[in-house]
Amino acid sequence: MTLREQGFTKVRKGASGDAPCKKACPAGVDIPRWLRLASLGEFEEALKVIRENNPFPSICGHVCPRFCEAKCRRQEADKPIAINALERFVVEQVSGNKNGESIMSKSSGKSVAVVGSGPAGLTAAYYLAKFGGHSVTVLEALPKAGGMMRVGIPRYRLPEEVLDQEIDRIQRLGINISTNTKIEAVDELFDHGYDAVLLAMGAHQGVGLDIPGEDIQGVIQCLPFLRDVSLSKQVRLGSRVGIIGGGNTAIDAARTALRLGAKQARIIYRRSRAEMPADGEQIDEALEEGVETLFLAAPFRLFGKDDAVNVECRRMELGEPDDTGRRLPVPVLGSEFSLEFDTLVIAIGETPDIPERFGVPMSQGNRLAVDVDALATGREGVFAAGDVVTGTTSVIEAVVAGRRAATAIDKYLGGGGKIEETLAPPEEEAPWSGFDEDILDIGRSPTQLLPVIQRVSSFGEVKLGWSKESALTEAKRCLRCDQSVFMDVDIDKCMECHCCQLICSFVYQGNFNLGEARIIIDLDHDKIGWNDDCVGGCSLCTDYCPTEAIRPSGQS
Repeated sequence: MTLREQGFTKVRKGASGDAPCKKACPAGVDIPRWLRLASLGEFEEALKVIRENNPFPSICGHVCPRFCEAKCRRQEADKPIAINALERFVVEQVSGNKNGESIMSKSSGKSVAVVGSGPAGLTAAYYLAKFGGHSVTVLEALPKAGGMMRVGIPRYRLPEEVLDQEIDRIQRLGINISTNTKIEAVDELFDHGYDAVLLAMGAHQGVGLDIPGEDIQGVIQCLPFLRDVSLSKQVRLGSRVGIIGGGNTAIDAARTALRLGAKQARIIYRRSRAEMPADGEQIDEALEEGVETLFLAAPFRLFGKDDAVNVECRRMELGEPDDTGRRLPVPVLGSEFSLEFDTLVIAIGETPDIPERFGVPMSQGNRLAVDVDALATGREGVFAAGDVVTGTTSVIEAVVAGRRAATAIDKYLGGGGKIEETLAPPEEEAPWSGFDEDILDIGRSPTQLLPVIQRVSSFGEVKLGWSKESALTEAKRCLRCDQSVFMDVDIDKCMECHCCQLICSFVYQGNFNLGEARIIIDLDHDKIGWNDDCVGGCSLCTDYCPTEAIRPSGQS
């Protein structure tokens, strides 16, 4: 039977199920669900939803690379929802950060040693204790727990008290964290009676330039530099600091140098800004603070000159794309020039530092080789996860790796390997039939930043919190892409004016091109429908239909 023969027919508008933001989140956090709760001021429930998949919501609210925002469909209309800032706000609203307190499962009688207290190691420890009931000891070589979160991310981005609160919450499960404990051999751990071992040491060793002179005085690696600053050790840089690299670590080094009193912090990067892997917001903030940039340049030799570091560089131009899709930098003949700094910081990458006595199979880049699915190494009872396996990633990606490792280890120890929790009551399934207000007129709430003069004079947090009013307004901007919208369609009333298609294409593509609309009109085949790109909530097609051929289901 055709639609015409059926008369009014309910048509699903918008895809049912996971929204693009949820699919983009490595941890699979149900972002639309907690945004809806936040928009109603139900912050405790919103935080419970986040914690169902992520034990570090406060940390991620400060430093997550915002994979979700990159896929937010709201940006097609104006700007994406400020999901990351909202996550931080939600955590801060819950007094004492004790929402969703954890209870350890009944003891399994098994013990696990976790080497490394970064996000992967702590996440694995949390889930192994909470769901497996295993006794977990985390062994950390540094004097404080947190791994790269502690010593690789400056305090102006991730305040120490935020990190301490999250770690304290995990320790309340009974997890023991032993600092200043460097493990040199896996056998030592089994000799102490552990039933399984997780290697999650991260990637704390800097990559060299492999050019003449990089071992001279005044040339330092970025990670030891950031580590010393984070651990409150005295660091002397001089007034002129150069930084080689284009990632977040290089940006952090430059901004840290200014906070330590350097008069000049200059980043030298062999590609253009468009190819920089660093976060765009971090780059903008660095430039506001006075960090200088020199693009399309690369050093080829270093030497000492009058207690300074002389950097001989060549101009570069971009050639063909490499395996990552970025265009390869190619030296420009005869373009040599020199720069001079008091200190030169090398920040071109990080790699794991694996003790020789570990006796675990290795892969490329000095990383540990594991079974892709089980994260098991070639040694019985030894698993590995995080940057020590993949190379440098984000906190949220390390959290996912730690959760996977906990699942695998729990199965190895005879458990069910089931890590699932529901902290907030599930929503009732209900079709969405439009908004109470024209949310497309609500602009993104601006991020408040500490004034530049105050930023560079201390390590105080740069991004400031929101007011409750701003947060509620921002949460309401969500288009609710995860909800199904049902519309009534009357084919006989459609006169093919294309108003619905025109407004749809204009709002989401900035033009009046029928081919860009999410709604499909094909009266020759008795069809009015919507493609998978429909956000499923704006209802503009109903608002602009002059004949009411399309209207929300149930309206007469």
